[in-house]
Amino acid sequence: MKRCAGNKSRKAQIPSTVFIYALAAIIIAFILIFGYSAIGKLGSTASKTETAKFKTDIKNLIIEDTSYGKSDYITINIPMGYSELCFIATEDPDDSEFVQSDTTDKYPLAYDVAESPNNVFLADDEGNIDPFLVEDFSIEGDKTDICIPAQSGQLKFRIEGKGDHALIIPVN
Repeated sequence: MKRCAGNKSRKAQIPSTVFIYALAAIIIAFILIFGYSAIGKLGSTASKTETAKFKTDIKNLIIEDTSYGKSDYITINIPMGYSELCFIATEDPDDSEFVQSDTTDKYPLAYDVAESPNNVFLADDEGNIDPFLVEDFSIEGDKTDICIPAQSGQLKFRIEGKGDHALIIPVN
């Protein structure tokens, strides 16, 4: 009789072991799913932080370089996912020269930026833009807008101080 009792306990252990393995698999799956979504959110937050820092850096560079005669060559890393930095310096958004510019042909939403308080935007390859405000700048020549393309993940341009504003000059 002892032998029978031993067989019954082994048979009872098999279903409980399967239950433990199934429960462990479910817990591991939940941990993996949660971890994957947390890593995705972390990457998104890092990207937003990088973009916000870039915008602040651009504003500060232009503010610092408004002193008359000051001239700086700027090399700055563009945030991941963007390919150009565009400046719009127009007083009149109805100006036909601005409406027909290369910038509005490539980025149709640029006209909306010119009508808003924002005057600078980051652009990606798909035509999406992320506008922001930078004060006290003008663009070299008689242009109302200019886009500086990224080269190897960096933007290169020159800022020349004019006393009350900074002049943006593209560098090839």
